[in-house]
Amino acid sequence: PVPNYALEIEHEKLMHVIGVRDDLEEFFHIHPAPTETPGVFAVQHTFRAPGNYKVWSEIKQGGVIHAFSHTSFMVDGPRPLSSDKKINFSRTVAVGGYQVSVNFDEPVIAEHDHDLSFSILRPDGNPAQLDNYLGAKMHLAIIKDDWTQFLHTHPEDSSHHQATRPFEFLSRAWANGGGHGDEMDSPAISNQDAVNFHVNFPTPGLYRAFAQFRPADTGFYSSDDYLLAAFWIEVKDENQTTVKNGNETAGSRVLAGTWSGIWWVRLIISLIAIAILSLLVKRLIKVKV
Repeated sequence: PVPNYALEIEHEKLMHVIGVRDDLEEFFHIHPAPTETPGVFAVQHTFRAPGNYKVWSEIKQGGVIHAFSHTSFMVDGPRPLSSDKKINFSRTVAVGGYQVSVNFDEPVIAEHDHDLSFSILRPDGNPAQLDNYLGAKMHLAIIKDDWTQFLHTHPEDSSHHQATRPFEFLSRAWANGGGHGDEMDSPAISNQDAVNFHVNFPTPGLYRAFAQFRPADTGFYSSDDYLLAAFWIEVKDENQTTVKNGNETAGSRVLAGTWSGIWWVRLIISLIAIAILSLLVKRLIKVKV
């Protein structure tokens, strides 16, 4: 057993546990505490809905965060009529009277760095001020729909640049800022009001991003309470090549370095096309004469 004094506090807790149901519609972030038994942590938790769940736990030792994937388990209770995933790629959701938007450039390509920026508006439409939730303006958990990838990140101003160390098949996520996205799908908000993350998705597929935050001056949240905004993100394989309406879409980055992605080749093709067009125009003029 690892004694409690051998572990280090990370974001105000000795242990973080994040869990989801298999449809990614249920999410929780809780914090087991040490018991009288060395190496054993425990917490009381009430599941809001039945289903098949999986949890990941995180501890810190020697300055390194270790993330552990645990065996899934069933929570009994009346099952819903349909257990299909409700996938919606909307970039704006309403939660607790607040409007939360996520901005990022598309396509999202696996094994590439991506900036995710979150903006939060109050009911009156003004940017919301945030209190720290567990030592950060926001916690972001990103989980793949088949449970094979788990990322837990924090924004740059939390002063924790490396949020998660890999364990088994788990992957790393760095939260060192940046952030930009599609402003058409979100309310206008200044960069200083947005919460920015830097994420590298390890493999293609469907992911759900769970953004946890606590608005300031609400007066009724305990230290562990938060509001949750969840977003689906589709991550593409770099080898996919699709160009839609002249714009780059999933996988079209692979065209860089090929003939269509080299500017001087495009220039030569354009000059050849102009020369051919000039010859055709001269022939038409001769025919008319």
